[in-house]
Amino acid sequence: MRSGSEMTFSIICIPISKHLDIIMKASKIALFLLIFLTANIFFSACGKKYKPRVKYKPEVSDIKIDIEVLRFDLDLLSLDTANISEGIEKLKEKYGDFVKTFFVDILNDGRPQPLEQIAIAFLSIPETRQLGDSIKKTYPDLKFFEQEIEEILKYKVHYFSEKVFPIQKVYAFHTLFKYGAITYEGIAGIGLDFFLGENYGGYMSVENLRPQYKRRTLTKEHMSTAIAAAIAEFAVSENSKLGGSRMIDQMIYEGKKFYVKSCLLPNTADSIIYNFSDFQVKYCELGETALWEHLGKENLLFSSKKNDYQKYTMEGPFNPKIDLPGNSGSWLGAQIVIQNAARIRKEIRATNPNMPARDIDRRVMEQILKENDSQKFIQKYKPTKS
Repeated sequence: MRSGSEMTFSIICIPISKHLDIIMKASKIALFLLIFLTANIFFSACGKKYKPRVKYKPEVSDIKIDIEVLRFDLDLLSLDTANISEGIEKLKEKYGDFVKTFFVDILNDGRPQPLEQIAIAFLSIPETRQLGDSIKKTYPDLKFFEQEIEEILKYKVHYFSEKVFPIQKVYAFHTLFKYGAITYEGIAGIGLDFFLGENYGGYMSVENLRPQYKRRTLTKEHMSTAIAAAIAEFAVSENSKLGGSRMIDQMIYEGKKFYVKSCLLPNTADSIIYNFSDFQVKYCELGETALWEHLGKENLLFSSKKNDYQKYTMEGPFNPKIDLPGNSGSWLGAQIVIQNAARIRKEIRATNPNMPARDIDRRVMEQILKENDSQKFIQKYKPTKS
């Protein structure tokens, strides 16, 4: 928040016409926020309990998954740097091609260099072992994570088949806060250093992890969803294209990622899926109509000026007294995509009453990902009333 002197200086430097325009826009935002606040007050006053939206949840109990989570992080930290070549060979015997992927592609950003040199440089950093000790203490085993990944992969098979991006192994590692999750040619990796809890002191020394809205997501509850997000990123990037440079195009594209992620996590709270607080989820659901109308009235939906709208399609802080939630536009894009998916599913069922549910869901997913025209997504969209 700017100080009073800084705010005054900024206004003085603005021509009077722009000054009035800012005042008008600020008034509209204030009115929009008031609608949200009034909605919350109204629901509280009426004594009505907030009810999360009902999610579509297909049957997947018949799908069998063979998945193994491997503690590469522990074996790496046990290496003897005085005999590093032998240690690297033992890692290769157990972890195969992932050893080169980790050292060259992840740690060294793709720059070719002898693995022994990369390993010694990484292990010689004092923070490497300190962080490793914190991880070992927080996560002595990852059985819970393996079970959650198994569930995610069941839904992945349901919507995409077992042949699409098959994952049989997940490698646990840490990179001194470089990567939280990776997917690469049929393998997946999880950076345990990104899930030590929002109050872990080390995060305050990492600039991009310091903000509270980021630290809120660095928890055990978000670990498996990071893999789901990586799968969703892959699915959308491989099967969809950004429909244009307008805000609505970005909303639909990012909304598709959240749609796939939510399909893989039907039992997970939306606050975890969207990296929101519980309040932000309620705020957006109660104000979906107002949000949609606001973006239209402010001429943002069809604007190609990224600087004007990107705060609504990217993660960011949220102060209801100042502005809308970061990523609220992406959240709205996801609601539009979800509504379209439900409509397509209903239409397919009506015309193919004997088609198995799994075949229907795969066809729905295919249509959603292949459609790149944002205009078609919003043609029949109506904000959901919570």
